[in-house]
Amino acid sequence: MKQTDRSPMLVFSICGQVGAGLSLVRRKIAQTLSSFGYECIAVDISQVVLEMFYKKVIEEEADGNHTGLKSDAARRIYMLQRRGNQLRSRFGNDIITKVSVSHIIWQELQRSDNRRIAWLIDSVKHHEEVAFLRELFGDSYFAIGVISTDSVRKRRLMEKKGFTGEEFNVLSEIDAREKGLEHGQSTIKAITQSDYFFSNDYATADNLEIEAQRLLRLIFSVGVDTPRLDEYAMSIAANAANQSGCLARQVGASIVNSSGQLIATGRNDVPQYGGGLYTVESRKDHRCWAQAGQCYNDHHKMNIIQGLTTEIGESLGLTPEKRESVEEILKHSPIDSLIEFSRAVHAEMDALMSIAREEIPGLKGASLYCTTFPCHNCAKHIIAAGIRRVVYLEPYDKSLARELHSDAIMNPLRDNEDGKIPFDSFGGVAPRRYSQLFGINRRRKDRKSGKYIDLDFKRENLYPLGAQDEKSIYQKVEKAAMVLVENAPEMQDSK
Repeated sequence: MKQTDRSPMLVFSICGQVGAGLSLVRRKIAQTLSSFGYECIAVDISQVVLEMFYKKVIEEEADGNHTGLKSDAARRIYMLQRRGNQLRSRFGNDIITKVSVSHIIWQELQRSDNRRIAWLIDSVKHHEEVAFLRELFGDSYFAIGVISTDSVRKRRLMEKKGFTGEEFNVLSEIDAREKGLEHGQSTIKAITQSDYFFSNDYATADNLEIEAQRLLRLIFSVGVDTPRLDEYAMSIAANAANQSGCLARQVGASIVNSSGQLIATGRNDVPQYGGGLYTVESRKDHRCWAQAGQCYNDHHKMNIIQGLTTEIGESLGLTPEKRESVEEILKHSPIDSLIEFSRAVHAEMDALMSIAREEIPGLKGASLYCTTFPCHNCAKHIIAAGIRRVVYLEPYDKSLARELHSDAIMNPLRDNEDGKIPFDSFGGVAPRRYSQLFGINRRRKDRKSGKYIDLDFKRENLYPLGAQDEKSIYQKVEKAAMVLVENAPEMQDSK
């Protein structure tokens, strides 16, 4: 490769839970990239795990099997999950993408000849992998999140892959967030780090193609694409979340009336006397971090667990060792999902109460946007308030909203259920890239004539937003590959 060549390169990673439809999204992005003159090279993470899984690790621990898995497709996914866990446990949570970069991208770059190359990595399963790719490739990297509800994913896998309901439940739980495993998968957290979201509940191949075209138009600043209402409102909700001082998670919400006007924002935090929540400007800050230095919800859950452990241990005469085992079991039981003891007002409730407190009109028929799927407590108030639609960014596995309020919340498997509120997953530009992608990145009009400048016909010559040239990426990838080999010499035997 000539080091003087300057060819803009792009790197995409695709992330989503099992059954979300990642491969179709990847193909649509690749097809659109080809219209910009890009050669797309797919990096299949599953093949990296299968073919570049180190002998030493395989010899030390067999893949094993889960007794509830019968179909070949389910057993293969489970095997890949276990091998991925073993790799992360031995070499770090970002090891699989590091291997992809050093063994695949690096080798291809050495053969490159000033081509316009885009890498599509399918599929990332850990948030530290996203962080590594973002640090390495900067704005040349776009994390793509594919969102689909549990019920839709389950139907896809049962119809197309022959999964049983039990197989889906087992693999989906592992895939989402492996509790108690430091090096397990954390797909949901990885999805939330995305730069662009494809909502794939009701989407057809044509819908996904339209979405892919829009993403690439924004990246190359072709045309004038302004934010959708969903993107604008979710960016407001994300900014509201930044105000939260909650020790568990920062959540933000926004409400827009039926005309699309913003009428309220909210965040999760501790309420203060006189109305509203504590802020950094409050005369005295009594939020959890300042008042007790701990999460009250976690404190009370731990009290329940320890109390039950003591009662069970005394009644059954258990040894100290067995009591420890009981305590560990209780820590990972449904007790961990309790949210009743938090001092914080949830973001959705903060937004709703601010409307009531300030007597703001327009609540009935409004839409609520939230950075996290509403819990079941908030869901019942959202329904009672007359909200007509909810849009969320991050799934929330503790919520029983759909189960407890199936009479009022639309089932994703049944389109357009009359008399029910849709709880839709967010699609479009993520709040993290909102300002960058929607800012004016190229001149829109000719200075002399004042006419709009159409660059669509020059697609194959356009430079993507923030992309680094081949030389810059070559040097970064070379350095990353060398560091990997130096720090883990046993990896040189990959087969």
